[in-house]
Amino acid sequence: MENTKPIIKEVSFNRKFNLGNYETMDIGLVATITEGQSVSETLKMLDKYTVQYRKMHSEMQNEQ
Repeated sequence: MENTKPIIKEVSFNRKFNLGNYETMDIGLVATITEGQSVSETLKMLDKYTVQYRKMHSEMQNEQ
């Protein structure tokens, strides 16, 4: 049996934000991994994007 690494073609990242008053916001992103792309770096980027989206959503809610 060969010792080969799995081929990862897609990764997902989900985060739950507590909004208070017993409310939460779930944000999930999926990315396709291309040739030569780092899986761990892609997951870090998805994490960063969820935080950016949460901040943007919060700012939009405060404007209303």
